[in-house]
Amino acid sequence: MDTARAQDVCDIEHLLTEYCHRVDRGSAAEVAELFTEDATLVPEFDGDYEVKGDSEIQRFFDHYHTHFRANVRHLQHMTTTSRIQVSAGVASAHSYLLATFVDGESGAAMTVTGTYIDALKKEGQDWKFLRRAIRVHFVTSNIEVVEQLEPMGFDPEAGPEGKN
Repeated sequence: MDTARAQDVCDIEHLLTEYCHRVDRGSAAEVAELFTEDATLVPEFDGDYEVKGDSEIQRFFDHYHTHFRANVRHLQHMTTTSRIQVSAGVASAHSYLLATFVDGESGAAMTVTGTYIDALKKEGQDWKFLRRAIRVHFVTSNIEVVEQLEPMGFDPEAGPEGKN
């Protein structure tokens, strides 16, 4: 793999990671910045429709933040095992999706698995989503949730000779 292609793959991996952080903690506008102006979002987990254009994608994530993210705690999206193909300013990526959160109403811990299928386009120096399909394969629930670990009993006052 040549240096330019390796840099493109690295930049695309950064885009995939940045998406997760922005969906979990950023604004809808910050998420939409990761898409081209003419991008398409296909949230298959929510129904059979497409969201077209960056302004509509921002509106989708405004809705997502209000109707989903506001009702969960500890939301974390993770992208893993990405297969990335790059060719002359365009790329494709196929990645596994893992998301975890605590449901605000029931208190249950939830795990979501699925797949991201992406078409990407380089605009200037930045890679952006041209098309992103989000497929959820299954959701698991665990009703017992511990949101804080029990203290280990470490005594910071004991010093290097202390017995912990």
